[in-house]
Amino acid sequence: MSKIVFAGVYDGAPHKGLTVIAPDKEGVFTADGREYAFGNDCAVVLPPNAVFSVDVGFLGCPSAILESAFYPVKKPCALRGAAGGTVRFALERAPLFTDGGLGGERVLSALCALILSCLTLEGESKLSPVTRRLTEEIDAHISDGFYSLSESINKIPLNYDYVRKLFRKETGLTPHGYLLKRRMELAAEIIASRATNKYSAYSVSQIAEACGFSEPLYFSRTFKKYYGASPSDYAKNL
Repeated sequence: MSKIVFAGVYDGAPHKGLTVIAPDKEGVFTADGREYAFGNDCAVVLPPNAVFSVDVGFLGCPSAILESAFYPVKKPCALRGAAGGTVRFALERAPLFTDGGLGGERVLSALCALILSCLTLEGESKLSPVTRRLTEEIDAHISDGFYSLSESINKIPLNYDYVRKLFRKETGLTPHGYLLKRRMELAAEIIASRATNKYSAYSVSQIAEACGFSEPLYFSRTFKKYYGASPSDYAKNL
């Protein structure tokens, strides 16, 4: 499950989650021997346990720490433009909902999803045509229980293993891992939305089918392994 585990001012320490900061001034930070420029109109993204140095501190700036099964970026970066502005918007508002009141958990979940979406779009813009084609193919068939990932890979006029290795290098996941991640995210979104049919909330079987699973029991086991709770318990904890 993706969530914001902290929202407030940056404390300067490395964290296990993805750290996102909204600087209030211009500067340069160094990580992995490379320099990254940032300004007060961008958002700085630091991967888990990132080690870096900076000539102008981030201390006291709005920040958030995100925990997720999948991080869209693998290296430090500074988001600019619409993506950077949107992330800054989320960082400035997240602290208002950390007390859990007024549906705080749901708002934080939505802000987390917004930040990750911006990071995903930024990452996708740097994907090779092969990886981008496969991610688009997978995204288009999340709910299709008859979808064959192998057939999609075989349609690409390149060696099967090469495509798998390239995909993993650029996304951090195997094609199958990416498909599973997208289906689990969809399942969590359906449960969190508390969607209903004409008479009652969606059953586990209906959610499983909507996420491309033909066997509800297998879906439930996979969901629990992925999120640490069964679909029903996950819903109760929202």
